[in-house]
Amino acid sequence: MTGYRALDLDNDADNIIMRYCDMKPRDTLNAGMNTGQRGVTIGGGPASAPDDLIFDHMSIMWSTDDSFVVYVGNSPGTMTPGNITLMQSLVGEGDTTCNRSDNECGNAAGTQTFDYRFPNHSTGPANSSLNGDQLRGVSHVANMMGNTVARNPQIRGAFGEVANNFVFNMFGDGTRASMSGGVGTTNTLYIENNTYKRGPDSQPNRIDDHLIYSGGQYVVNGNRLIEEDGSIREDYNGNGMTPADTLSHERQYLEGDNQLNIGCVGASRPFRDSADARIVTEANGAGTEPVLESAEVGIGPRVAPLAGADGPCTAGLNCFYEPSTDDQGQRDYTDYDAESSHPATYDTDLDGIDDGWEQLVVDADPNDDLTSLASIDHTTDADGDGYLDVEEWLNTLARCR
Repeated sequence: MTGYRALDLDNDADNIIMRYCDMKPRDTLNAGMNTGQRGVTIGGGPASAPDDLIFDHMSIMWSTDDSFVVYVGNSPGTMTPGNITLMQSLVGEGDTTCNRSDNECGNAAGTQTFDYRFPNHSTGPANSSLNGDQLRGVSHVANMMGNTVARNPQIRGAFGEVANNFVFNMFGDGTRASMSGGVGTTNTLYIENNTYKRGPDSQPNRIDDHLIYSGGQYVVNGNRLIEEDGSIREDYNGNGMTPADTLSHERQYLEGDNQLNIGCVGASRPFRDSADARIVTEANGAGTEPVLESAEVGIGPRVAPLAGADGPCTAGLNCFYEPSTDDQGQRDYTDYDAESSHPATYDTDLDGIDDGWEQLVVDADPNDDLTSLASIDHTTDADGDGYLDVEEWLNTLARCR
């Protein structure tokens, strides 16, 4: 999905599971739209808000705003979304264009002292409620987030958890949890068993900023920081606050889907595209091996310096920008050309299920009543276990191999 705000969910968008979807927005080349381009946006309405949403094995990148957003503004009476899970997903590498009239590079010239300038919103997930009501159950579990400025994730005004995630090559913030703006909604949050791995763009003076929390109740446990030389800080506590361990129950993070599997994180089925493969390679595993030098915050390549008519970046400052040759920076969609589609023989009976899988079910028991592909479609339950055959087939697609 490549459009502006590729997926936008509001009001009664309930009971949805999305698996193995790729959200990589194209560059709109429109200053008015470009500042708010996101992969996934979930918001509340005056009478209802989305509930019970699972995003599993997603790839969400190349946004000019926060990549995965759950947001409620400070308008009175706005309902807050709830029970939203992002898991086993690959998130990050925002659009770091500098060649724009809307000064997307971030702060004004002269206000930053580091070598490279980044747009403020080349970020990971951001979940915020500003209306006084907490977001009701927001979970970020077993995700891989990286090559971002910050917000991996950012949580403001929510009840939920950030657990078993792997964050790498973060310029500043890793995970930031704080009281929200608006009427000042606090967090009730578990931050556990996350790994933060510094990389070539991680700033030397931000080593305690990769885990920041304030304004709420927290359980902070089992997190670790891997520094550039491979040394590990166990029980990493970021900004060093004492968490308010007064929550009424412990979270249990079991094996299986609650543990990150880098081998199939993101939209890796039916195949992992070249952009995702590059990012996974650059991270160089969740162990002590260093992040590769080729890893960069954002999608635009480094160039220096730009000045004058080329955009808001000023002489003497290195910048990110998108080359004018194709207006897409390092975006590459060639993996998704027409030849990557299934052939016509994949589903000849047009019931939405792979003929090959259906034939395996037909052949499994020669004594049953299943005699042909016509015996199976989106309404049948061949083994009588309560799951439709189309659900069984989709589940086989989602299994990590």
